[in-house]
Amino acid sequence: METRPSDKTAERALIGALLTDADRVLGTVDLPAKAFSDQTYMYAWEAALTLREQTSEVNLVTLMDAMEKAGHLAAADMGKMMAGQEIGMSWSAESYAEVILEKYDRWTIIQAAAEITKDAYKPDRSLEAVIASAEQRMLDLARRNDRLEEHPVEEIFENILNPKDGDIGRVFTGFSNFDSTMLGIESGRFWVIAATPNTGKSALMVNLTRGVCSIPQDVHVLYFRPEQLGQEIASLLLSTGTKAMRPVRIKMMTTTRDRREAYAKYLGDGTSKSSQVIFGPDFTKADLTKDPTNEELLELRLAAANISKSKVSYHDPSGQDIHQIRRVIRRKRAEIGPKTFLLVILDGLHLTAGTGKEANRVQELTVISRGLKIAAQNDCAPGAILASHQLNYEGYPGNGMPNFSLKALRDSGSIGQDADVVGFIWRPSVHGDSAPAGVKTDRGWDYARLIFKKNRQTSGLAFLELMMNQYTMSLKEYK
Repeated sequence: METRPSDKTAERALIGALLTDADRVLGTVDLPAKAFSDQTYMYAWEAALTLREQTSEVNLVTLMDAMEKAGHLAAADMGKMMAGQEIGMSWSAESYAEVILEKYDRWTIIQAAAEITKDAYKPDRSLEAVIASAEQRMLDLARRNDRLEEHPVEEIFENILNPKDGDIGRVFTGFSNFDSTMLGIESGRFWVIAATPNTGKSALMVNLTRGVCSIPQDVHVLYFRPEQLGQEIASLLLSTGTKAMRPVRIKMMTTTRDRREAYAKYLGDGTSKSSQVIFGPDFTKADLTKDPTNEELLELRLAAANISKSKVSYHDPSGQDIHQIRRVIRRKRAEIGPKTFLLVILDGLHLTAGTGKEANRVQELTVISRGLKIAAQNDCAPGAILASHQLNYEGYPGNGMPNFSLKALRDSGSIGQDADVVGFIWRPSVHGDSAPAGVKTDRGWDYARLIFKKNRQTSGLAFLELMMNQYTMSLKEYK
């Protein structure tokens, strides 16, 4: 078996420097005790860190006393520890520490590789899970090293006040009130939009996707939707960009004969309430039995062309846990390059699978939301994550516009804490409420509000008024 990478000379010199000038060494060196490969030096450094936390003086006598109280003195070689004073110089302590840390990082990588190998031999672990776990381990190692780098606040100020060409700190949605209130979608942010079932969560996510893509900006949208086919999301992306009702889209996907047979079997004379709900208020038999007109075809093809030119990817994460989802995000980031803003849409946070290690659904969602928060700050950068979520059924009291709270988030766990922005959708027609006094709606359009109850991005708690088309699911701002 290979021995652990180490440099005993550097370890001995650092402990010698500690005994020579403890204040200077402990004030400049940030090193965990387990970074030492030698047991004696590890115990001595651990004792020194304990004494510093207690604001006690650190010298040979106090170190020996602390090691004895910890039960480590008998196992330590005091002669070896004292010999370090002959070579250790306090002003070189940081150099010794760098050598020790470099060896420790190599050892950590070796241990991680062993764990990955052990994991790969488990027959009950899927290949996707093994790869995702391996990538996560390597990413954690890389991130630990990144955190060692200090960033002076002056440098951060300079990046804010004088951004470099090509740097994207936010993207805009094309909804003017949304963009002016929230200042677009800022990089590093984790958003949660919640509502009761059938309120329009997916419609909002799809419309934001189309809006982001409608503006000339360097952005790629990665759309996750558990338990839903990509064709359904593509159909929504298509319909939200047109005025065409569903019959026109159906005519694009079926033959005339199929439409006539379906019409005769399921829809009768077309005057039923179900027909009106499915197809729109102006539905007639001709809507299904006739082929699409040139105008209808042109409108649908233009809508498809606009999306095709945009950078949108779809991924079905059904059955995948948060580590596997983050793996997909990291791969997409590597694919599109470091400058493009990566906007991740997770349409169904409540449908995301747990890792199998949590005791209940609340704990699962705690792990998921924490993973999404970290992904927004690191995996996407520059980029952000928007996730839709459900409310607890008792979280909506009815009888007028509710006073939504973060506690209403379904199986909330730490979702409300992790999210930077939390918004709730209120749609009176779905909830059996009346729209606010004075609100006027056009035929086929529903009134809705997007109410923000948490906003770290701009700090303001506001609401946005929207109109949702019942048949195309397109959104527009209420004027």
